[in-house]
Amino acid sequence: MKVRLNGRELREGTDYTVDYNIGQLTIRNEAALVPGADLKISYEQNDLFQLASKTLLGARGVYDFSDKTTLGFTIMNLNQETLSDKVRIGEEPLSNTIYGVDFRTSADLPFLTNTLDYLISTREMSSFTFNGEYAYMSPDPNTKKSTIAEDGGESIAYIDDFEGAKRTIPVGVNYTGWKDLSVPEGLNIIGGLNRQQRMSFKSKSFWYTVTPSDVVVDSIYGGRKQVARSDQQITVLDYVFVPDTPGTYNTDPDLVQKENNWGGMMRLLSSTANNLVEQNIEFVEFWMKIERAPEGATLNLDLGVISEDVIPNNQLNTEDKNLNDAIDEGEDTGLDGFFDAQERVEYQSTKSDPGGDNFIFTGNPISIFDYFNINGTEGNAVLTDVGLLPDTEDLNRNGSVDLANNYYRYTIPLTTDTASNPFIAGGGFTSSNWFLYRIPLKRYISYNWQSKLFKC
Repeated sequence: MKVRLNGRELREGTDYTVDYNIGQLTIRNEAALVPGADLKISYEQNDLFQLASKTLLGARGVYDFSDKTTLGFTIMNLNQETLSDKVRIGEEPLSNTIYGVDFRTSADLPFLTNTLDYLISTREMSSFTFNGEYAYMSPDPNTKKSTIAEDGGESIAYIDDFEGAKRTIPVGVNYTGWKDLSVPEGLNIIGGLNRQQRMSFKSKSFWYTVTPSDVVVDSIYGGRKQVARSDQQITVLDYVFVPDTPGTYNTDPDLVQKENNWGGMMRLLSSTANNLVEQNIEFVEFWMKIERAPEGATLNLDLGVISEDVIPNNQLNTEDKNLNDAIDEGEDTGLDGFFDAQERVEYQSTKSDPGGDNFIFTGNPISIFDYFNINGTEGNAVLTDVGLLPDTEDLNRNGSVDLANNYYRYTIPLTTDTASNPFIAGGGFTSSNWFLYRIPLKRYISYNWQSKLFKC
């Protein structure tokens, strides 16, 4: 399969993913989701999504006893594997073997020729020829065997694999799809302050995707999951929170008491996730590895209508001054609309970057802090595809900044203690400490900030 954007071939695992079980393609590259994007998808054959491999092997041998006597044998094996361990009727993996033996011999019969000469004069030597072939087939129409002792090793197949037909809405781990977080509501300690006052407690967050990925299948699953060598790398999203450093547009920081500090990222869900309840989505699931999280730290996951107002001024902040959906000269200012020199005047600061929104990335990272400014919006026009689009608070592209907050919140302890963390559903197979977190959508706190309504 090949996916091209504006003639450039996109990379699987980074720009898009393919679910080969059901033949579903999911685009991750934000530039490919823009209306009118020149996106072309091509694939070679229909059975790409049906079989993992199809192998036909054969061997032929012949032994000559003499010029007139030979013994031959033939063996052929057809083996078909499926992508999923859960096999449905009609899609079973098979292994059929055919064995064959053939024999041929001939002999001259001069006595028969002499006898016939009394009746008929012959010029050709009489001869005897014998040919024989035998074939045997050993079929296995389903190589997937039951692991239940009572089944006696019989083959199994599913009439309908409901688990394999589950609906999944991927959120995406490409770092360019995630944006700076607007001021959250419902913070326990500083919840009584207005949004502008809460900005003083915004700490530095940055997130990035390592390419090529430094995480492999064995790091998460150990030996429990086997994949092809070309699929060993898993693309992950790294998120770093630095509580003692001011976050973007925190021009009056108050970060002494770290328990007050907040930071984060947000993104727009796809149009296929507009009503999770009616779509029978039951939980949010992700793998996560936690490093150096202080005791008592939590992750708040908010799902619903969330304010887009990253700079809390009730106005739409965007780089697109010309309103043409393109970065023109002088527009790559960042969300606040100011270059550094203007920021020093506007924010009355002597810092080199008072807004903390500069984009800096060398392209040769050695440590995680080489990604410190990779999410900056001022000067990020150098980024391919994403940088060519103006940065804006208007994530849903409706022409205005949405201020409403009406969402469900799920609070997840940042601990790998399975006894105290009810959201851990698996993992921990290796020393790298990757765990599977599964958050039921019914275990929420509901926030409606228009009517100040809270529900548990």
